[in-house]
Amino acid sequence: MIDELIRKGEGRKCDFKREFYKLPQDKGELAKDLMAFANSTKQNEPDSIILIGFKNGTFFNVEDSSIIDEAAIQQQIDSLVEPPLDIMAVS
Repeated sequence: MIDELIRKGEGRKCDFKREFYKLPQDKGELAKDLMAFANSTKQNEPDSIILIGFKNGTFFNVEDSSIIDEAAIQQQIDSLVEPPLDIMAVS
């Protein structure tokens, strides 16, 4: 799946990030990215994806300590975006 995402590249439904957002200080950037996905999604389309640890053709080591738990991420998203967006973290 990751190979296919990389092959297709960034676009309306996929964004690559070198590292995870530093929350809460980067919550504005997270909100901007999520709203861009939400505003460009059509009904019955596959989910949007933010791939962490890859940027400009290079993989980066993402430390476990830089990623907060899924519930905390969902809480940040719920405070930023209306209607709420569901997330799923895959590692």
